Amino acid sequence: MTRSSAGLVIIIATLAGGCGKGANDAATAAEVRAILDQYVKAVNGADDQMLRDLWAEPERISYVNPMQRLRTWGELQGFWQGFLKNSFTRRELTLSNVAIQSAGDAGWAVFDWEFNATQTDGKPSQTRGWETQVYRRTDRGWRIAHAHYSVPATPPPSSGQPAP
Repeated sequence: MTRSSAGLVIIIATLAGGCGKGANDAATAAEVRAILDQYVKAVNGADDQMLRDLWAEPERISYVNPMQRLRTWGELQGFWQGFLKNSFTRRELTLSNVAIQSAGDAGWAVFDWEFNATQTDGKPSQTRGWETQVYRRTDRGWRIAHAHYSVPATPPPSSGQPAP
């Protein structure tokens, strides 16, 4: 084999490896997105049993929201039933700006969300925010290992003076 053909073989092998990685990344992103879509269905239906199946370790929860930090399934289930299920008669979570990445058996999704709902008293409710979900590949496929969401903070009142 000549020096130039050996170089070509190395380049082709490198490109083929990169192409395979891209295909794997695309497959992983699709698998994580499917779990994320199930999460949206669980929120919209206030379905805590569907949610439980999405967690890597349902008895060891890591879920942070603006109101509290939840560490057990009982705490998360109580939050979902008390807040999500019992406070609203209609729920509609929509996502935008979804970005999914992975590294080995870990993955994460970062996205914007909007939650439109009808409260039990008939009043409309709308909130917006950001969320990060961390996933782990398990024997059941990709599952949520951690979720953290936040809502925009109200900026402090302007004093009318430019910042230093």
